[in-house]
Parts: sequence; structure tokens; C-alpha cells
Amino acid sequence: MTRGGPQTQGPGPTPPENVRQDDAGPTPSSLPENEPAQKFNRRAALAIGAALFALGGLGLQYRASRALSYEPMDDLPGFRRLARSQSITSFNAATIGLGSSRPRLPPVALETARAVVASDIYTALHGPEAGDVPVSFFTSAGCPLCGPQAERLRGLIPDITLRPLAFFGPASDRAARAMIAAPDPWALHDRLIGTAIVTDDPFIRAVADRSPTIPDPDTLFAAMDSPDTDARLALNHALASRLGIPGTPAIVIGRTIVVGMTARRDLARILDDETARP
Repeated sequence: MTRGGPQTQGPGPTPPENVRQDDAGPTPSSLPENEPAQKFNRRAALAIGAALFALGGLGLQYRASRALSYEPMDDLPGFRRLARSQSITSFNAATIGLGSSRPRLPPVALETARAVVASDIYTALHGPEAGDVPVSFFTSAGCPLCGPQAERLRGLIPDITLRPLAFFGPASDRAARAMIAAPDPWALHDRLIGTAIVTDDPFIRAVADRSPTIPDPDTLFAAMDSPDTDARLALNHALASRLGIPGTPAIVIGRTIVVGMTARRDLARILDDETARP
């Protein structure tokens, strides 16, 4: 196989070539005045613990490189999983006290998404116009590993389908909806992932107000609660469930599933291995 062709989420824009460094979103002092101070303090404390957890995952990249091996997925013909264990931010490990790991979605949206995935998981995952080796990236607000993993992945591959999940309770649900509904989901991803501030509506609006890619925050918020966003978020969770993704970050390169923090050199090797598959 050869690499090529833009990847689509159906619908979903490609990541921006440049992200303004001076537009990194609001700081804790820019939160609305009526936001309880203890809300930020609690999240900041939890984020510190999550960051310490993340450091262990980041350290994996400095270990001596080992040969990569893959495990076939018997219940998904053609798909395989990277066998080497990596570090992930999972619901049980990093979200105690933060709420449910399931998004709040209409039952009909979940049922429809499961049916779409059961019918043709590859097309549901990568889109009907995917190239030879398309790439999808599963992320979630509250995941301290997702930002660094996204940065190294985007340094290798220009066209990536972003699939936000609501793995970490209501705040991650709102962040996932914002990314799905945004004209440029990657611009919001870079501001909402890994922050110590709770990603609730006031914070998301503060970020949207300062983002040059969101001309009208009111339109964004209307789209966040639309049936289309329900359907796309439900699809992301149906895919994660069917692919056996227990936490984030997670990447699917063609038909190879990579769960957890993975070194750039290994991502490049996986991409080459997937390209060479018949």
C-alpha cells in the first residue's frame, strides 16, 4: 500500500498548519468572577497528580527500542493491536471522583452508532474517502498524555482524523462536543487538552472568544448540543468500544491499533509497517 489522500472524519477538517503561540487560551484568572475558587483549586490538584502519572508515560520513550510486535484481533478480521504495553490515562487510573466515563447521549444516537460500526467499521472509522493508510486519533479532555502524543503524531502525518471522547465525566463531554462542533477541532484540542482548569461551558466560551478560528461562539454552543454532534460523539464511543480502546491516547493507523503513549520513532515504524501490509 502507499500513503496518500486526505483523511476525513465525515465531516471533519484537517489540522491547522500553524497554531498561534500567543493565543493559548485563558488562564485561571480569566475565568468568570462567579466561578468558585475551590473548583479550580480542586482541578489543579487533580491535574498535578495526573501530570505526575503522565511523566512516567513520557519516560517510556527513552527506553531502549525493542522490536515491535502485533497481535491479531480475532473478532475484527484484518485489524491488529500493537503488542508492546504503553502508558495510558484510563478512567480507573486518573478520574476517581470526576464522574461517569460514559457520555450523556440519546439512546437512539448510541443505537444508530453501534449499527453503523457493525456494518462497516473501517469506513465508520476513517471515512468513505480515506487514503491507503488513514490515521484516527482518540483523545479526551483531562488526559495529560494526549497533548504530547498528538504533537509527535502530527509531526509525522499531516492528515489525521480527530475523534474526541468523553472518558472523564461531564467536563470532558462538553470539551468533546466543542471539538466536534468547532470549524477547526484541532485548534480547540490544543487548548482544551491537558489543562488544569475544568473544561465546563464558561471556560470553553472563554477559549472560543479568544480563538480566531471561531467567529461566533454562540453558533459553536448551539452546535454542541445538536443532533449531529450527538451522532458524531456516539460514533466515536461506539468505535472505541468495538476497537477495545480502554483509555487515551489511542491511535488507529490503517488497521493497526496503538493504545497509549508511544515514541515518535515507533509511530514512524508502525506507519511503515502498515504501508507495507498487503
